[in-house]
Amino acid sequence: SFTLSYFPQDWRMLVTALGSNVDGGSPSPYTHVISEINSASGAPFTSGAMNPFTSYTLEASAKGAATGENFIRTLVGCNTNTWTLNASQGEILSVDVDGMAQDVIFTSGAITAPTEETTRPFLWRDVKVHIPSGTVVPEFKTMTFSVNNNLEVAHYLNGSQVSEAFKPLGRDYELSLTADATSENTKTFWETRFVGGSMLQQGTGSEFNVMIEINASTGSRDAFFILSGCKLLDFSLPLPQEGVNESSVTIRPKNCVVSINDLTFQYNPY
Repeated sequence: SFTLSYFPQDWRMLVTALGSNVDGGSPSPYTHVISEINSASGAPFTSGAMNPFTSYTLEASAKGAATGENFIRTLVGCNTNTWTLNASQGEILSVDVDGMAQDVIFTSGAITAPTEETTRPFLWRDVKVHIPSGTVVPEFKTMTFSVNNNLEVAHYLNGSQVSEAFKPLGRDYELSLTADATSENTKTFWETRFVGGSMLQQGTGSEFNVMIEINASTGSRDAFFILSGCKLLDFSLPLPQEGVNESSVTIRPKNCVVSINDLTFQYNPY
């Protein structure tokens, strides 16, 4: 297993969590539409009886004073289990990835030189949250959106300790938001989205859609996370003695599709 965190400059890693992507457009900009595939469906870049999600390779390296002193672990057959986007006021957006690898290979030779991506990471000021799509809620202070594939590891009795293709079970989405409480939006979250008009039916409010807009440059560097079939599962409004009242909500979407414009030629491997 592995965990990594990074400041996103594009959204290629999300393809490994949702499973499908269509590239298009011209250089100003290129377009990418990332969408979900079912765990029972075949990934477009793999084949065989298992038909697993598209895998990738990670290199974790520590450089020594000379060749032969390097400490390099190459993780092969990697799949993304969870992909989590984090946004907080005044901060750089970050992504956390938890995944699994089939095998790890150790070497001490030459380290693969990375190619620097020169575009700036996305910032808090690039983010808007629409509930529903087209209606921006301006008071949000933090946002966490996660994709969880619930991967299951298979170690069969086959004479090898290398795991077989990982099995994605039911995919879960979760969107957590914290906002300065206002009379307008807090009432809507509670009355319409959460209790559905009855305290005995919490979490049974009407379904709605959410759009997370991340816009560093309109039309040339933006992304729209479209979450549909959303239900508000948890609502919290503490009443502190001092300070600003904050409301926190947890939302469970049914589906996710992401539409992107940027200058990255391809998200797909070919």
